[in-house]
Amino acid sequence: MGNLSSYTTMQFFAAVLTAIALAAPILATPTALRTVEKFSGEKTGKFIVELKEGASKINVLASLNANVTHDWSLIHGFAGKYYVIAY
Repeated sequence: MGNLSSYTTMQFFAAVLTAIALAAPILATPTALRTVEKFSGEKTGKFIVELKEGASKINVLASLNANVTHDWSLIHGFAGKYYVIAY
């Protein structure tokens, strides 16, 4: 009787591990990105900039009075605090 009990336990754990392995990819899928169009709060002067294809990141950064805090290649862009100079 001892062998039947351990065999049943082993089958149970194999079934549980199989269920977890099948459910893991479904639960790990990312959600769709959402765009932020408005923010009701204090403005900080920080922005995320995504450049169009073919735009030179070096030229854009050279023309800005900016403190770049993040530089990404994934979205071909950067983030930071930008200052507007009024004339």
